[in-house]
Parts: sequence; C-alpha cells; structure tokens
Amino acid sequence: MAKKSWEKLDALDDGAQVQEAKTQVSSSTKSKLINKLPTALEERYEALKAQGKTTLNFSHYIVEALREKLDREE
Repeated sequence: MAKKSWEKLDALDDGAQVQEAKTQVSSSTKSKLINKLPTALEERYEALKAQGKTTLNFSHYIVEALREKLDREE
C-alpha cells in the first residue's frame, strides 16, 4: 500500500502545486492557574498515586474532581 502511494507521488510533475488544507480549530479548553494550592492537598494526591489509586496526572485529577463536584451541585 505504501509503495503505491510513493508511486503516485513520483508520477506528479515537478511543477505540481501543493495546497494545505486549512481547518478552523475551536478550542474548548483554556489555561488556568491555581493560586496558593495547599501543599497538604498535593501530598494527599501524591500518596494516592503512589498507592496506585489513580493514574491521572495532577491537572487531570483536579479537572475530574471539579467535574464531579459540579455534577453533584447542579
């Protein structure tokens, strides 16, 4: 299959124009900073991670916790 693709590329004229497909990407995320995160919370997270109770990195863990809290309160 890959060989056929290369053959098609070889068959192109040297003067062939290349066009980039431009797609508009809409981001549904944005960067945020947490001011003064208590170190005790980060230590508790690190303990859970060391015990194998979570595989999420810290940022994803925070997002998941926020989503769960919002679901409970809505």
